[in-house]
This record gives sequence, C-alpha cells and structure tokens, in this order.
Amino acid sequence: MVEEATPGQPTITRAQFKKAVQERLRAERPGLAAIFRDAAAFCRGRGEPWPTTRWGRWLTVIRLVWQADDFLALALYRLRTVMLDAPFPVPILPKLLHILSAQLSDIRIGDWTVLEAGIYIPHGHIVIDGLVKVGHGSVLCPWITLGLVHRGIVGPTLAERVFVGTGAKILGDVKIGAFAKIGANAVVVADVPAGATAIGVPARVIENGSTAK
Repeated sequence: MVEEATPGQPTITRAQFKKAVQERLRAERPGLAAIFRDAAAFCRGRGEPWPTTRWGRWLTVIRLVWQADDFLALALYRLRTVMLDAPFPVPILPKLLHILSAQLSDIRIGDWTVLEAGIYIPHGHIVIDGLVKVGHGSVLCPWITLGLVHRGIVGPTLAERVFVGTGAKILGDVKIGAFAKIGANAVVVADVPAGATAIGVPARVIENGSTAK
C-alpha cells in the first residue's frame, strides 16, 4: 500500500514507513539493562534503599518482579522490546508477554512505545499506545492513558521526570516538558511547558515553568 503524498514530496510505502519507525525504535529504546534503573526508581518511590552492590541490586530486581505486578509488567515490556528490536524479531512470544502484562496488572504498552530507563509505575491500569516516548525518571500513576486522537499514529512525547497524576489522559502529538506535572484526571491535548503544572478538562496550565520553583 502506498501512502498519499503532498505535492512535491515523494510517496512512501507502508513497508518503508514501518521500517523507518523500527529503526528509530532500535536507536531510542534502552534495552533490558534499563531494568536496573527502573528498579532504582521503584525503590525511591516506595521509600526503600537501593543497594550499592551488584549482587544486592540483582536480588532487588528479583524481589520486585516477585512482589510488584507493576514492576513485573515493566520488566515484561523491556524483554518484549528486546525481542521486537532484534535483527530477526522473535515471533509470537512478544504478543504473549503483552497479554501476560495486561492480565497481571492491566498495563498495556504498545509496540511503538519508547520508555526510557528509570520509569516508576506506582500501580497498574495504564494504556500507552502509538508513537509515544516517555523520558527517564517519569512517574506514571494508575488509570492513565498516553495515546492517540482519531486517525492519528503519533502520541505524546514526555520529557524527563514528568509526573502524570491518577486518571490523567494525554492525547495526540503533544509535548510535555521536563519536570512538568499533570494533575489527576486532567485531559491534555496541547503542549505543556517544562516545569509547569496542568489541570482540568481540557487541561490548562496553572503554574508556568518559567516561574515555578
């Protein structure tokens, strides 16, 4: 299938588009090693110490996988992306891992999502779909959606250390600046500056990043 092109621009096939997206994902996704920074973020969020030894960190990762369904879902996402981004993608198993994550914690993360290392998910019930990127150190509270608007394929881009409150929705090709805070149940359909706080439906900025401390 060939996508429509605007005058003066070359056409691009669906296969070419998917290949370009996959190359971008391979370049941006941090791989399975990110699980240690994720575990450190979970420990900070849960008020637990992060071990200083390599053996202690391995034990902490194993403990979190066993105790916290939300961390397990994040670990399954990391494993799934390694398979999806491999030179010869693994069939069937990534889909099974996705289903397992959804069943255990109701966390659904799309194949085109980039989660940088050090993400903290306090609880489950999260939907992330489309071309979405979440920066390192971000906190994703339960019952949130990072997704698409009608007929779109590009979702939100969250910079580093963004806090997304319970029940919030961030939809479409919007940019959320570093250290921004999205209030509970907010519906964000426009960009939010770095350091700002946004609340409401539709969300409005109540504290601008240029003046926030």
